[in-house]
Amino acid sequence: MVIAIIGILSSVILAALNSARAKARDARRMRDINEINNAISLYVSANNHAPDFGDTTCSNPGGSGGDPTICNVIDNDLLGRKYSWKDLEKELKPYMKNLPVDPCGLSCFTTKADQNGDVRRFFFSYIYTAPGGWSGTAGHTPMDYLLEAEAFETSNQYPSGYSVGISF
Repeated sequence: MVIAIIGILSSVILAALNSARAKARDARRMRDINEINNAISLYVSANNHAPDFGDTTCSNPGGSGGDPTICNVIDNDLLGRKYSWKDLEKELKPYMKNLPVDPCGLSCFTTKADQNGDVRRFFFSYIYTAPGGWSGTAGHTPMDYLLEAEAFETSNQYPSGYSVGISF
């Protein structure tokens, strides 16, 4: 009887601990995105355009026609995009020593229902989109960008991330 009670108590404590860890990772995601955003803001002030990987296509809003493999980088990219998170880190080096990556990244994933009710599985990531990373130029300038934590572990919504910069 005592062993059963100890087992039940330990499972309750373990569940609470896992929830606290997820909340801590979500808090870190928000802090990381805000720190990266501050570095990008300093970059924009000094260069009059958002980081563009030295590619004029990426500094021109709509320049890549919205092709995500050109002017969009993900911290845990498995798709082999033209530019990488390391390329963004090089551009931001004067403003931020090390560019953070998602605390969970490829080591965990989540499954959530999207707006249509379809259950989707995805990893956690940080995403940066340069001005040339979306189609169309209406209302956008070379200083516009999008930076986001794709998702939070403690939200039941999909997607449930956090974005800064210009929203499209």
